[in-house]
Amino acid sequence: MRIVKPSVLLLEQPISPEDVMRRIELCGRVCYKSEGKITSNSYKGFIQRIIKRGHEAVLEHGNLIIGMSKDSDGGSGVWFSALDRAFEQTGTASYIRKTHGNAQNIVSGNVRAWRDVLRVCAATNTRIPAAVHCILEAYGVLFSDLLGNVFSAGDEEAWILHPDELTSGHEIRKHVCMTCWFTCDRGVSHELVRHRPASFCQESTRYCNYQRGDFGGEIAVIQPACFGPDSAAYGTFIEAAVMAERYYFDLLNIGATAQEARAVLPTCLKTEVVMTATVEEWLHFFRLRCSEAAHPQMREVATQAKELMLAAMPRMGAWV
Repeated sequence: MRIVKPSVLLLEQPISPEDVMRRIELCGRVCYKSEGKITSNSYKGFIQRIIKRGHEAVLEHGNLIIGMSKDSDGGSGVWFSALDRAFEQTGTASYIRKTHGNAQNIVSGNVRAWRDVLRVCAATNTRIPAAVHCILEAYGVLFSDLLGNVFSAGDEEAWILHPDELTSGHEIRKHVCMTCWFTCDRGVSHELVRHRPASFCQESTRYCNYQRGDFGGEIAVIQPACFGPDSAAYGTFIEAAVMAERYYFDLLNIGATAQEARAVLPTCLKTEVVMTATVEEWLHFFRLRCSEAAHPQMREVATQAKELMLAAMPRMGAWV
């Protein structure tokens, strides 16, 4: 049994379509702890497989921000209204974010949300602006199975916006997404995934068999924040974790599958969770999870995430 410290990694913003697809693959492979299978072009097959299986939650870790022109006839604003009607007609929830500015309109969403756009537009015969269609084509396997079902028309201009190109605080909070990779225990992970506007990929005890060599033939547990290493409580903690590992391996040895044997794994088990959310949702997360009222181990990783984001985006300090 290994004891590991909790930690947080802030992932860099993807820039190109290929970067977005590689990010999605990385996040998805955290579930299976198969990051070692990543190659220069493995993202294509990985994405095709998860789409085929309907596991589109993984696609939520890729975010597209599109700027669109405005004109005297309403331009992109007219399309925004048509899109709202298409979602309403199909009874589909929309997770697309829209803002109207003086110089441009902005529409953003994760890849799953954009795939929903294509679906409702196809179902209601609602057009996709030609320039938006062209942008989505550049993202290859993320949209190629759906683009042929919609018709594109219109002369609105559209372009991809990198997060650094947004200047308005409101637009940044609304459209920019950031991704953190948490290493924590299962108890903390249960609190993380309560933040429903966010997107998650988590190391799966259904698929991960910790008796295998690629896990070192042992479970890993998170070092507790509340028990000093010389305390009686720490000794009891270690004893309980060792016994849980023993019974987990016993179940595997008598033929139980990983998803069956996981029933005896402890709450202190190390898990990895990738969380993607808008800046707006991260601010809400920090208000709740960095509070003194939060669980000490949640506050520990939430504070790390907050410090990393403030270093990457200093202006967030005025909003926290």
